[in-house]
Amino acid sequence: MTTTQQPPTGTAPAPTTPPSPMDRSTRRLIVTIGSVLAVLIVLALAVPALSRLLESTERTSHALPADLTSLTVDSNVGDIEVRAVGPGEVPGAVATVRSGLAAAEADVVTTGASATLSDTCRNRWWENCSVQWEVLVPADAAVTVDSAVGDITVVDLAGTLSVNSSVGSLTATGLRSDSVTARSSVGDVTLDLVTAPSQVRASSSTGDLTVTVPADETTYLVTATTSVGDVRNGVGSDNASTRTIDVRTSVGDITLRRS
Repeated sequence: MTTTQQPPTGTAPAPTTPPSPMDRSTRRLIVTIGSVLAVLIVLALAVPALSRLLESTERTSHALPADLTSLTVDSNVGDIEVRAVGPGEVPGAVATVRSGLAAAEADVVTTGASATLSDTCRNRWWENCSVQWEVLVPADAAVTVDSAVGDITVVDLAGTLSVNSSVGSLTATGLRSDSVTARSSVGDVTLDLVTAPSQVRASSSTGDLTVTVPADETTYLVTATTSVGDVRNGVGSDNASTRTIDVRTSVGDITLRRS
């Protein structure tokens, strides 16, 4: 008997094609990118370290007019202290300049009874520089301070005062100024007045605000606002007063008190 073999009814799986090997140009590209990234990482770590190794500090003194009536400080990076002259002292400025790969510079320009202090310190990520100012002025001199990065301290002044810092705290104590303006984008503001001012304005985007006025019968028209934080007003508010205290912060607490 003859047997007829039937063809298989199933379908055989198609043969798989092995993946093609990576071509040379792709491999070269990957190696090149990896090498560049490795070099960048090494530079990012090495250059700041080198800047710290090369860091130098120079301290210079500058005379200011004895009859100084106006001082302006324009600072890039560094702390600033402005203080009224005491017995036996004369107006002057001391700049402490710290330089790394790039040199920081401090400049003092006087015109008549006015003086302007400024500094240059770009302070990029690969650099390490700052200029710190210590300044003595007559108590009744008008003082304006503008700082990009750094704390500002003011002591015992009686003239018109305006201080501004993008990043840094502002602290003024022993003030006898009639008009005070203090602004910080990021940082606390603390003002301590020992005589009653006509006008106080203080603000911060992120930071606490504290204003202290004398414990006398002087009244003030007070505006105190914060978006996120508490307001503690121990001074009160008199709508009929011509003296004003205006304090505002977006994120932070506000404290108004009498000494």
